[in-house]
Amino acid sequence: MNNLFQRYKWMGILLGVLLIIAGIATIVFGIIKQEQVGLVLSIIIAVMLFIIGALYLVAGCMVPLSNFFTALFLYGAIAIAIGVILLVNTNIVPLVMVYTLSIILLALGVVYIARGIIGIVYQSKTSWIAFCFIIAFFGIVLGVLSLIFKNNVLMIIYIVVGAILAAVGVGQIVVIVKK
Repeated sequence: MNNLFQRYKWMGILLGVLLIIAGIATIVFGIIKQEQVGLVLSIIIAVMLFIIGALYLVAGCMVPLSNFFTALFLYGAIAIAIGVILLVNTNIVPLVMVYTLSIILLALGVVYIARGIIGIVYQSKTSWIAFCFIIAFFGIVLGVLSLIFKNNVLMIIYIVVGAILAAVGVGQIVVIVKK
């Protein structure tokens, strides 16, 4: 299997380059034109999913018939299908980012409420209990506010996501070139 991925090293490098382009485009368009970021991200992510899907389909065809073959072929088909969905409906990416951030913040609030309650039960230090409830308060409030003010939150998310995409792209290229 390693030999197969060595032969298609260029696909991994291309994926890394596309991730870097997606990161830079996300940051630039997130600051200048927020409404266009969803379109740009959807197209770039769809292209990356097509490349990943094609790689898995090719890898699935190269491996002898087994459960591994079925999984690779299935992953490739699913990646291509999701890429098509992203090209058809470009509003999905921004909504998923906002809702994911909101869910993470709300979950953080709930977890810190539980930590605060556990601190009360086990009679922990008062400062720790207060810290837990303060973090819980901010997590829940920010989670709810990010749901209410979706468009204002998007610019911050775009900058952070752009930086992460570019970093992952650089990491992808470094890992592929080192092998």
